[in-house]
Amino acid sequence: MAAQSLQSTVSTKSTFGSANIYLVPSFDLTQLDSEITAKLIDANLLVTTDDGCTFEETKEIHSTQLAGFNEKRVQGFENVIRAEGKISATGRLVNKKLLEASLYTKDTNTSTAYEVYSVKEGTIEDAQYNDIVMVGVNKAGKKAQMILLQNAYNENLSIETKASDDGTCKVEFVSAYDLGKLNETPYKIITLKETV
Repeated sequence: MAAQSLQSTVSTKSTFGSANIYLVPSFDLTQLDSEITAKLIDANLLVTTDDGCTFEETKEIHSTQLAGFNEKRVQGFENVIRAEGKISATGRLVNKKLLEASLYTKDTNTSTAYEVYSVKEGTIEDAQYNDIVMVGVNKAGKKAQMILLQNAYNENLSIETKASDDGTCKVEFVSAYDLGKLNETPYKIITLKETV
């Protein structure tokens, strides 16, 4: 790759700043271009971040042991048996959509001005799972890097107030495997195609 081409790719495609998080009921990867246009919009914005987002994955790999070579990883004898993704961020927008994505449900109350939300113990309902998309925008203003967490919810919600600044919330979204697709990891990384 020529130096100018490399510089152009890094500058306009690869480099991105802090990301925002979007919530959609489902994100269809078979219709990727139209899904990005239709669903990654302000109406589906869940958290705006100024401190950035973090994506972490954890893989569990099983190595089949060979007689006489215990505890050695051997090419061709390893299997990925579990992979989990997590997105954490500090940002703003503590609203109904974020509370529901955090497994809160609305309680009934007599107030005409306020709503009350609480977490209910028990099985997480199918309707409480959503697809979460973390989107990093590059210097050219395009969505450069996206992380899709499928069947996700916010596992931990933390709200912090500040005396001289806006209050913030901390979120930690985790994904769950689809029961019908237990061999398909519940997260994907979507990135702009690189030019050569």
